[in-house]
Amino acid sequence: MENHRDLDDNKIQDIATELHLDMERFTQDMNSAPVNDLIVRDLREGRALRIRGIPTVLVNGRIVAKPSPQSLEETITEALNKSRPK
Repeated sequence: MENHRDLDDNKIQDIATELHLDMERFTQDMNSAPVNDLIVRDLREGRALRIRGIPTVLVNGRIVAKPSPQSLEETITEALNKSRPK
């Protein structure tokens, strides 16, 4: 996101309103411990995998640098070949 540093609770609320979300549920979810736990878990997992931005493509836990149809096909084929019994 180009303007991610400009995001604060007010801006997030504005975006949710523009998207015509159920604001009561949205506010409940924003303040929900289980939802927060999921976010924290995802952030930790991303940091552990050294993900620096989104979208990020992984194949078998390995980041595909500059994914293109060709590089994805090659990476997936390589992963499949490694997983097949010899």
